Amino acid sequence: MSIMYLDRGGGVAGGDFESPESHTGIRVNVVVISDPWTPSRAAPEWLKVVDDQLNAVHRLRDGWDGETARRVTPAAVRTVIELLGDTMALDTAAPAIVPTKDGGLQLEWRRDGVELDVYVGPDGTASAWCREGIREWEDAVLSAARLAKELSRLAVRSQA
Repeated sequence: MSIMYLDRGGGVAGGDFESPESHTGIRVNVVVISDPWTPSRAAPEWLKVVDDQLNAVHRLRDGWDGETARRVTPAAVRTVIELLGDTMALDTAAPAIVPTKDGGLQLEWRRDGVELDVYVGPDGTASAWCREGIREWEDAVLSAARLAKELSRLAVRSQA
């Protein structure tokens, strides 16, 4: 699945994502551009949740924490969109998307005793940490394949 941001006027703001100030007053929407769903199957529930969360962090400006936090960078947003588009299944739970003080984003899943955090830096690099009981791992450079595997484990656990 591929997802991109489009503004209300239909202009692409994903691959050539511009700085947040160029989108002031324009709501951007996550849309599916490579649709694996048939008309009889709806888009996944997580898509709307992710759209709402990315729009909320997209509106933040420098100093959003009342101090020195930087606005979320276009590179961080782009990486989140790409990672989720490459790894999320129809039944995957949406992550909590949290801005970080350095202009990055953190994706958090807490489900059935599993904690999975993905940190996307302001330069778009992704790392991850996961704990499930006594199993714990950390990757300084996260691959989409590793994230997809962990997300599928979460889906299997929640169905059990």
